[in-house]
Amino acid sequence: MADEAASPVRARHDPSRVVVPLDPAQIRVEARVKALTSHTLSIPVMHGTWSAPRGRLDRSLIELTFELGGATSEPQFVADIAKSPHFLDTAMFPEGRLEAQWLRPKTDAGSKSYDLFFDLELKNRRRHLLAPAALSRVGCEARLTTAFSIDRREFGISRRGRYDGIVGDRIEVSVEVSVPTAPFGVPCAAQPGDLAQRNPATAILKLPG
Repeated sequence: MADEAASPVRARHDPSRVVVPLDPAQIRVEARVKALTSHTLSIPVMHGTWSAPRGRLDRSLIELTFELGGATSEPQFVADIAKSPHFLDTAMFPEGRLEAQWLRPKTDAGSKSYDLFFDLELKNRRRHLLAPAALSRVGCEARLTTAFSIDRREFGISRRGRYDGIVGDRIEVSVEVSVPTAPFGVPCAAQPGDLAQRNPATAILKLPG
């Protein structure tokens, strides 16, 4: 049975949660598509937030709003096709959204491994998804990473035309977000150099809580 204190409803409405605006420079969102060969699209984030109860990074949640119209690729024409009316149609649907609902610790793994339950919205279609996630501290920052796959047709990212038949249905998405730990009352993680000075033995760093 799920821990009631960390349930989806209580997690999102916990009045003790600290909400921190994210720096877009500290967010990386990429989508890998296959069109004869694999191509990677970099998708900028317009704004986002990271929230967690004070001292409890293990109950972190993120919300991101993507600027789909700003997607880039190498070569750029791949992103231009993706943004066209054939697929994302960013003139009509310029934004996408990821909203985390619950970060559940995995019982069969270490303290840094989680199941991330979240809603993904593209082209005004919202789907509830589950993906593995990793949460760690790097210096004075917390970092959340996740990767998942979606079927583009479930989000209406398709249109009959010359490109539809050569583009694979699966899109591999990866997300990496970093935020300072100080607003959450969490100290900086010890650095390897600091540990070497205190104790030459290897130390294992764990998230508080």
